Amino acid sequence: MRRFLSAVLAALALAASASALALAPLSQSSTGRLVGTVSDASGVVAGATVVVKDNQTGKEPERD
Repeated sequence: MRRFLSAVLAALALAASASALALAPLSQSSTGRLVGTVSDASGVVAGATVVVKDNQTGKEPERD
């Protein structure tokens, strides 16, 4: 009986681990949002454009 319970617990632990690994990618997001104010020593810079680039590739993300 003890051996059976150990096997059942091992199977449940394996199933729980597999479920957690399968759900991990679902917590990732491919979108984001930047909010802020561009300013210099004299105050807010009106009409400023901010460009976001990937440092490794130098590419800019597509804009919607």
